[in-house]
Amino acid sequence: MNHPHEVTDPVCGMEVNADSAAGSYEHDGRTYFFCSRHCLEKFRSDPESFLKRPGESKKEDVQAGSEYSCPMHPEVVSSVPGACPKCGMAGAPYHIRRGRDQSGTR
Repeated sequence: MNHPHEVTDPVCGMEVNADSAAGSYEHDGRTYFFCSRHCLEKFRSDPESFLKRPGESKKEDVQAGSEYSCPMHPEVVSSVPGACPKCGMAGAPYHIRRGRDQSGTR
């Protein structure tokens, strides 16, 4: 449920209080708020990949062989999108490169 100052982090889908968010970023005249610096930096590097418009699909939509990981608990990995069992945050897709994710860890 969205309260007056609650917004959705566009990276992980977590509800964030805009007044106490870990960060914010303006893109195309709109301010986005983030639950963590990690989500802010991911968004800042490629905002369009996280902005889904009606009738369009995200770059990261479900693909065969995709894996999803919690932004706050990268050790939690799943082959289907869903909530992290530790914190409830939505799993975010990441791409496997020779057994490592883009940050170089697994």
